Amino acid sequence: MPGPSRRLEVIVAMFIPPACREEVLGDLQEKYVSPMQYIGLAMCVVPCVILSRLRRTSDPLTRLTEALLIYGSFLAATWYSDRALLSKPEGMLWVALPTAANLIDLIFEDLWRGGSPWPARLVRLAALAVGIGFNIIGEFLTVVVVMGLHLLPGLRLHEASGPSIPVERKSPASAKSVLMASAAVAMAAVFLALAGRSPGPAAMGAIVVFVLLIVFRRPRKE
Repeated sequence: MPGPSRRLEVIVAMFIPPACREEVLGDLQEKYVSPMQYIGLAMCVVPCVILSRLRRTSDPLTRLTEALLIYGSFLAATWYSDRALLSKPEGMLWVALPTAANLIDLIFEDLWRGGSPWPARLVRLAALAVGIGFNIIGEFLTVVVVMGLHLLPGLRLHEASGPSIPVERKSPASAKSVLMASAAVAMAAVFLALAGRSPGPAAMGAIVVFVLLIVFRRPRKE
């Protein structure tokens, strides 16, 4: 019996974490009957694979610590720069939005480890845009405290259970890094415009410098 088409396999593979992609695609191919059956089976299997991979790459205590640090960073920055927002009933919920964006970035970075870096980069760009658009001071504090947390000796951030997967890390090419920085600044500007905020030249200059520092930072060692 023929297997699924190459195009169908590529589409399904886009949603499977790289570390287990080949194995899952092989199992799906063995159970292939028809395109619709293949799609239905993939819709049932892929979420379970993602959840399983999340359990392997995420330590709950570490993620909770990251969430509290990020939320505290944006809360402190908002208290300093826009205290009136916190006096509103929905103020605390607004602070949770950039917190969630940055936490999703950290989770996705570990979930997608070992494959093409571009999906993780796009998620990072979106998180940067949301964080900077909400409060650039909060985003700066977030990066500092999270990087500091990752530097703590003995802290296990990856592979909560099971063996580690070695991944070769290469420094990004200059052209790609400049493109990422430009896209992050542009997305931040769009988010600011949608939020009805008009940053001055000094604020935009700070955004550009901050994004360049983040994009050109040295990759984290395994």
